[in-house]
Amino acid sequence: MPSDAQPTKMAGMEILGVKPRDVVEFVTLMRRLKQESQLTYRQLEERAAARGEILARSTLADVLGGKRLPRPELLTAFVHACGRGSEATAWLDALDVIARREALEHGLGKADSTG
Repeated sequence: MPSDAQPTKMAGMEILGVKPRDVVEFVTLMRRLKQESQLTYRQLEERAAARGEILARSTLADVLGGKRLPRPELLTAFVHACGRGSEATAWLDALDVIARREALEHGLGKADSTG
């Protein structure tokens, strides 16, 4: 049944064989991708620059440190720089699902605390 399959698909997108459920899991997968690439922050920045993209080492370090979700353009540059450009759409889809979930949870939390 197609209607049954749709909610399952929207529950999360699979990247690196995992469906991340939250920011922590998503960032953990980003760290894994960097580790698998065996590239330094400087090398990733240089690879992105060669594609005409900006991938600031300090911003990437903040994201991989778990401080925040990446912006879509940073994520795209990162995935391409790691040599996995063909997977960029899946990464962006997963980011979108998690960002929406986080916004909903934080939005509800604010409404509960003020109301």
